[in-house]
Amino acid sequence: MSLGVPQGSSLGPLLFALYVNNLPQASTLTPTPFADDTLLTIACANSANLQNGVNNELQKVDEWMRYDKLSLNYSKTTYMLLNSNLSQSCNFNVEINYNKIKNTTCTKYLGVYIDQHISWTDHIRNLEIKLSRNVALLYRIRCYHM
Repeated sequence: MSLGVPQGSSLGPLLFALYVNNLPQASTLTPTPFADDTLLTIACANSANLQNGVNNELQKVDEWMRYDKLSLNYSKTTYMLLNSNLSQSCNFNVEINYNKIKNTTCTKYLGVYIDQHISWTDHIRNLEIKLSRNVALLYRIRCYHM
């Protein structure tokens, strides 16, 4: 049996916010929740400390989630290193509950594409694709205006 609220209901985000409001006390990772997604961030001076810190803190988050009967979709969970020197020179192994987490160089967060170099290249490329499709549609229907 599964309990919850219907997808897209106005009550869902409020209940999620109430349910996860103690996450900051469970770990030193900085949570940024939005609706039913949460972004976790951490900053560290060197790569060895970063990898150990991330894995230790993710273990704490996993324990917190299991205690609160929450589940994580490991196949949708990714991590990204925002320092280009670090991301090219290190072979990170990030795991949650023995599930290897995939590294990504670009992610979509709140509709904005962010890459590891914090440039707008991927976001602009995706906007260009969307705009070109819509302009093509407008071009096709131009003769049907009233």
